[in-house]
Amino acid sequence: MNLDFLTRDVFDALIIGVIIVGLALAAVRLYTDFTRPLPADEQPEWYTDDTQPHPIDHEQNPRDDHANNKETD
Repeated sequence: MNLDFLTRDVFDALIIGVIIVGLALAAVRLYTDFTRPLPADEQPEWYTDDTQPHPIDHEQNPRDDHANNKETD
C-alpha cells in the first residue's frame, strides 16, 4: 500500500478536519440538550408519602425544641 500522498500537510489537514467535525457534533448535542422540553414537575410517590408530623422524643433529639418554639430550661 503506497502512502506517498500522506504528506505532513495532508496529515495535519486530516487532524484539523477531525477536530472540526468533533466540535460541530458536540455543538449540535449541546444545542439539543439545552433546548429539549423539561420533564413535568410531578412529585414522586416517596416524596408525598411521609407528610404527617411525628411526635418529638426529647430524650433522643433535644434539639427539636426550636421547632415548637418552646424555651428550654
